[in-house]
This record gives sequence, structure tokens and C-alpha cells, in this order.
Amino acid sequence: MAMDLTGYITKTKELDVCGKKLKFSELTLLDFAQFQVWVQDKRKAENEVRRKQLIEMAKSIGDIDPMELLKYVDRPMTEDEIDDSMGTFEGMSFLVFKSLKHIYPEITLEETMKISTIGLVEEFVKSDLFPKDKEAKNPMSGGRRDRAKPSK
Repeated sequence: MAMDLTGYITKTKELDVCGKKLKFSELTLLDFAQFQVWVQDKRKAENEVRRKQLIEMAKSIGDIDPMELLKYVDRPMTEDEIDDSMGTFEGMSFLVFKSLKHIYPEITLEETMKISTIGLVEEFVKSDLFPKDKEAKNPMSGGRRDRAKPSK
């Protein structure tokens, strides 16, 4: 039997967007999983274009095996590449969208991108709605982790 989640409310915060107060919801693990799928789907679409271009280039050059080139395009995304996507304008807009979608189910990603500003994203990231810990990436810096340099 499914658990009744009626009344379950995530943490929320009101932020000013273009003079209007909007309520944002804390991001859930499902939101981050959907972000990962969204990023991977975007990559697949971009790779389809790259595949066609590489095959055409290899044919025009003649002595290059297109399958050899395609192995560089057809590799899965790394965790770092997915994390780096968080720091892009599109990536941050998607996360803001997912936060708003909990409260405003009718909002679209395109509408969210129209109202998202650098100031809004910075305020959202600084809020307690966005996860933070020592290992977390800084979304405003491309999602990169601070990595210790190996000792020699």
C-alpha cells in the first residue's frame, strides 16, 4: 500500500522576482534525478547532430574510420559533466523551475528562464532550499568540486 503523503510540505521560501513575491520549494532528490535525465537527454540530442557531422566529415576525408571517431561522441556523460551542467544558465534555470513547479504546477521551463536573473539564481543558491555541504559543488562556478591537489 502506498504511503499517504497528503500534507507533506517541503521547506519553502519567498523570493522577489521582478517585484512579485514567488514561493520557492526545497529541491528534492527527485528534482536532481530529473535534472540528470534532462541533461543526458540534451546531450543525446547534441550528439545526434555531432554523429551526422562526423560521419560526413569522415566520408569527405576518405581515410578515416567514422566508427573510430564516434567512440568519442558516444560515451556516457561523466558525473563531473553532469555536475558542471548545474552551473550553466540553463542548468540553474532548470533547478529554479523544479523548485517553483512544486508550488506552481502550471509554470513552464521557458517561463522560468524568462524570469530567472543572475540575482535570483544567486539568492536561490544562497537560500536554505539548495543543498550545501563541504563536498557540494558551487553551482555558480560551473558546479565544480574543490579538489585537493595530490601531494608529490
